Amino acid sequence: MKTVAVTVPAKMCAGCSACVGICPKGAVSLVPDEWGYYRRAVNEALCVDCGLCTKVCPALQLPETGNSLKPECYEFIASDDEILRKSSSGGIFTTLAAQILAQGGVVVGAAWRDDFAVEHIVVESEEELWKLQKSKYLQSYMGNSLCRVKALLDGGRLVMFTGTPCQVAGLRTFLGKEYDNLFTVDILCGNAPSAMFFKKYITEDFGDRLKSYEFRHKSDKKRWDSIHVQITLNDGKTFTRSGPKDDDYQRVYHNHVMCAPHCEQCRYQAFPRMGDLSIGDFWGIKRHDPELDTFKGVSLVLCNSEKGKKLFDEIPDDAWRVKKQVPLEWMGGNGHSLKGGKNWCGPQRDQFYEAVVKMPFKQAVVYALGPREKAKPKKKSFKKKIKGGIRCYQENGLRYTLNRIFEHLTGKA
Repeated sequence: MKTVAVTVPAKMCAGCSACVGICPKGAVSLVPDEWGYYRRAVNEALCVDCGLCTKVCPALQLPETGNSLKPECYEFIASDDEILRKSSSGGIFTTLAAQILAQGGVVVGAAWRDDFAVEHIVVESEEELWKLQKSKYLQSYMGNSLCRVKALLDGGRLVMFTGTPCQVAGLRTFLGKEYDNLFTVDILCGNAPSAMFFKKYITEDFGDRLKSYEFRHKSDKKRWDSIHVQITLNDGKTFTRSGPKDDDYQRVYHNHVMCAPHCEQCRYQAFPRMGDLSIGDFWGIKRHDPELDTFKGVSLVLCNSEKGKKLFDEIPDDAWRVKKQVPLEWMGGNGHSLKGGKNWCGPQRDQFYEAVVKMPFKQAVVYALGPREKAKPKKKSFKKKIKGGIRCYQENGLRYTLNRIFEHLTGKA
């Protein structure tokens, strides 16, 4: 047989759904595997062995993009403080999406479902755009979204499709040709754990009391970072958790212990990138641009194609606070794209995967990483304080460092 069930190893399937959309008999679907990852499955009773699913699989053959091997790199901060508050980084996604919607187009991206899984949906108005904002650190279910995109494109609608590089690759192979009315935007991602992992975590911690879960929470008091989540319960109670010390999901996310095999072996992140634009957090930018105010977040933007550059250039001047081209090398390890960069999994990944299918999420985390250490207050030596101050200056600049010193001296830290 020539189906993806035979030609594509299950662990290399990223769940992009190109095979689902291309099948003329509806014989291919996405089914969760033992760890909850959406993988290709073929109904042999419906299959006519045409081989189309294999032909469009990006895990076997990457699409030709014509994108640059050395794209222009930008730091970007939106001008609207409300956009920045509702964005994980510097607001580039919302700014681009607003342009598309203003022209009567649609935006396709990842949204929470009521059951706290994530799926790709189509948004046609700015009033709905909030559904696509903010990071969701789990795999998105693609379903029939690629077919919906093709129907919109064939109908003449302007479409901006956003997703992980593998999802953009799947869209490209599924479509099989370029569309002038399509803009693709890929995310500088690290890894996307399964919906099953996240579901086990929230069910054990919150039962049926969870109303909303916001990764990358920002506020007037909480600066841009990767570790704050805001949790709201049905009774109105709201609280935050801060990184691995507070939160079991983050204990196994940031260190890539949940990293899927297809993410570890990712072939979509290198240059040339899959999207017309690539966007993400500009981590480490303070080391290179120390005067930049990063408190509310900074986006990294790669203009991979002429089409993407045109869309980026057309952002109105009043929509941005910072829009500055910088050396490509400044992106560092963001997106694992630079030469020598490669995604990775934590050394305890196999132990966690073995445990999480047999025991509660929290126990699986402890099995893989050991008990969470309780923070012990320690007095820093003068030497360590000096080193910490130097590091703070290098990473965040003079103004931020002086503010931190003032806060410690006045007891406000």
